[in-house]
Amino acid sequence: MSEFFAARYLQGSVIDGMEAPDITAAGLARLGFGRDALARTLRAGSGPQGVMNFAMYDVVHNSTRHLTEPDAAAMAGYLAGARTPLPSPVPHASDPGPDGRRVYVTMCSGCHGLDGEGVPHTAPPMRGNAELRYATAHNLLAIIIDGLPERPLPEGEHFQAMPGYAALLDDRAIADVSNYLRAVWGGAAADVTTQQVAEIRRSMR
Repeated sequence: MSEFFAARYLQGSVIDGMEAPDITAAGLARLGFGRDALARTLRAGSGPQGVMNFAMYDVVHNSTRHLTEPDAAAMAGYLAGARTPLPSPVPHASDPGPDGRRVYVTMCSGCHGLDGEGVPHTAPPMRGNAELRYATAHNLLAIIIDGLPERPLPEGEHFQAMPGYAALLDDRAIADVSNYLRAVWGGAAADVTTQQVAEIRRSMR
């Protein structure tokens, strides 16, 4: 068993029903984190890659926000090595179709911007958002379905609560907008299905 965990070191898992991502150097690079960006996010809880959520929010609130700059840089250097942040991902070759954009413009763009630019101190950007680059859409679907609470963050920063759309969007619309987000700003395949959405919806009841 110890050999199994050693082989999976830092490669992610499922914690409290949410996906904890791969934070090896290669995994962090795929999420858009380089050493400097990771060090800033560990202390601030937010950055161009988005806002820390789920169990990681508690880690920031109770622990990493208290790191000194040298300690945060040392931790980030250990995890990310000398890699530099990735540029914004290019759209995946698969076409998410027009339905996802229609849902995004109607339901999401008021906070996150028509071009995914976000609103400072209010809503994180979608461009460069690490959540959209995860190996699966599990966490993204959970966020769309159930929403997120307001996030007070270090240094007086905060982001407003995001409403859940479980009652407003059916499984098809949630799959469509998830595919749009992941394909356009996450560089991922548009492969989220209504079955996946239904499974996440059931698990959150």
